[in-house]
Amino acid sequence: MPGTAQAGRFSYRPMTDIDVLLQENRKFPPPEAFTRNAVVPNASIYQRAANDLPGYWAQQARGVEWIAPFRTVLQWKPPHAHNGFINLWLDLGLIGVLLFILGFVSTYRKALSLASATKAAEGIWPITFLSVLFVYSLTELGFLYRNDLFWILYVAVMFTLRINSAKDAATGRQVV
Repeated sequence: MPGTAQAGRFSYRPMTDIDVLLQENRKFPPPEAFTRNAVVPNASIYQRAANDLPGYWAQQARGVEWIAPFRTVLQWKPPHAHNGFINLWLDLGLIGVLLFILGFVSTYRKALSLASATKAAEGIWPITFLSVLFVYSLTELGFLYRNDLFWILYVAVMFTLRINSAKDAATGRQVV
């Protein structure tokens, strides 16, 4: 670097040997034998692909051995993103979404109060898990459809927090 900043001012520093080496402008073409045997010997392949993309990929596909001959090229439908809450709305309706959100918010509030009351791992785990579950649910809400690990952990966290809040109410501690 030709200069350095010192306390808000710019000062000039002479170039060192390493700085000179960082400014490399030489070009080293590949040997002729390497170019002759290359799969893509020059840049004309890009122009060919730009002129006829399906034809180009059909030609490339013919160079591959297939069990059955291909019938189409460039047929790919990108996957669409899902929103778990919209999927839940479509499956369970507005009442189902509202019940899930109310239960989730209630559980989240209890997890927040537990996390603020204790700094141990067992106090921070529920809020961490519920936060990850919420972010995961923005794209997929599949944990409601099958008994997978997310669903089992959600139910366990929900009931544990409910039991803890019931114990707190019985002992007279303030519950959020």
